[in-house]
Amino acid sequence: MGLQTRLTELLDIEHPVMLAGMGGVSYSALVAAVSEAGGIGTLGASTMGTDELKAEIAAVKAATAKPFGVDLLTALPGQVEAGVQAVADGGARIFVAGLGVPREVIDLLHSRNVLVGSMCGKVRHAVSAVASGVDFVVAQGTEGGGHTGTVATMALVPQVVDAVGGKVPVVAAGGLFDGRGLAASMALGADGVWIGT
Repeated sequence: MGLQTRLTELLDIEHPVMLAGMGGVSYSALVAAVSEAGGIGTLGASTMGTDELKAEIAAVKAATAKPFGVDLLTALPGQVEAGVQAVADGGARIFVAGLGVPREVIDLLHSRNVLVGSMCGKVRHAVSAVASGVDFVVAQGTEGGGHTGTVATMALVPQVVDAVGGKVPVVAAGGLFDGRGLAASMALGADGVWIGT
């Protein structure tokens, strides 16, 4: 049995480890392998067209019956509608976006039994995301590719935990790559880690 946290309970996984949805890297083989190992794999769909996304989701489903997710870095008009439909139709368990998720998209995903996470680089982004109805937040320090801001992981995670951790699970991200990073993140109050290194 793995380490149990609010994140493992929410996602029905064995270990509180999430594969970051890295565009150009997190394709179906890697996603399925992480899910099979007891974490949750997340497709990096930011660089995929809708047809490729559907094919990648189908390939994950063919390789594992375990939960997996899809990450669209930005919620771009057009991409969101088509992507969200592909995510929900394909059977993904989670949807993650890097630059905010509109309330209507969250509501649509929830109506299709898909959980929603938001990448947050500042406390106010996490507070806004939770107010919009997300199910978990990923507190991503600047070490995580710099997409979400300039605050370092070790400073950001406890601030986000203090701000929203009473409402939703907080996942730590940015410069984390092993068990020491997981242990440090848990000590800071996180419920799991988002790993792309």
